[in-house]
Amino acid sequence: MDKARDIFARIWGKAIPTDQKQWKVIIMCILGATTFWFFTALNKNYTTTINYPLSIDYMGKDSLIAVAEVPSQVRLNVSGGGWNLFRNSIGIGVEPLEYELNNPAETRFLLGTSMVSAINDQVKTLRLNRVITDTLHFHIEHKTAKTLILALDRNIVPTASDHTIVGDININPDTVQVEGPASIISALQDTIYLELEQTQIDENYQDQVSLPSTETNLIWSTDLAEISFQVDPLVAVDREVNVRPVNFPEGYFLDPDQQQIRTRYQVPSSLKDSLLTVAIEIWADFNQLQPDSTITPRVNADHPYILNITLDPGQVEVSHAQ
Repeated sequence: MDKARDIFARIWGKAIPTDQKQWKVIIMCILGATTFWFFTALNKNYTTTINYPLSIDYMGKDSLIAVAEVPSQVRLNVSGGGWNLFRNSIGIGVEPLEYELNNPAETRFLLGTSMVSAINDQVKTLRLNRVITDTLHFHIEHKTAKTLILALDRNIVPTASDHTIVGDININPDTVQVEGPASIISALQDTIYLELEQTQIDENYQDQVSLPSTETNLIWSTDLAEISFQVDPLVAVDREVNVRPVNFPEGYFLDPDQQQIRTRYQVPSSLKDSLLTVAIEIWADFNQLQPDSTITPRVNADHPYILNITLDPGQVEVSHAQ
């Protein structure tokens, strides 16, 4: 075994050139042979399957819009010279197959076999054997537009604890026009509610907000709206308020010590003085009488900025004349 290995090493050593010029000659020979083989191979005819570029055209593009991507290639089984197949594979000098789509808004699919005539008329360098693509799918709709109202739900604005919005919420612009496929436009709500990225807002707010657009097929007249509003800290107010008995039968009355209730609530600091005289109504409905002869009173404040009302005590006692 050692003798055979030694003989092989001597032969291999002689076969491998040590001169750099010899290596260059060998490499050039290999390249020449490869090039000759390549060009010879391209001169032969072959049958293969290719993806051929496709250009779909249709009338009225200004009033139509594609909801789904329009097919851009068709798969064919063809025969032809190696040069033509090679050019097609790398996309050199290949003109897309042009196909005119009739009634695009009503057409949802196109059979591959219906394109044979157009392929034979336009693809001259290759012979079509068959169309591999069974069906091309389309979703093209009429384009329409709609004006939507921009709004911000003040009840979910993330203000800081013990802070609230005072006054109007200003949105500029307060409407937006959107254009797109009829089916998507018709499904849109008339009002778009904007969302703020900031949280714990404790001062007057002014910033631009992005519209919450998720549909890629829609064109908006703007993608930003400026929002501004005033934010006030809340301050506490205590008041004694009379309790009004409701549906009390004769002989029943509220406990004399509970005919007034301490009412605590919060108001925006800038409105405190103007809200001190706003009416607050508290009533005890006899129909809500509990077995322990108590009623949980109801309360109503005649102003949207009287907030977080609590009553002390939370229940009133009912007495009966003997």
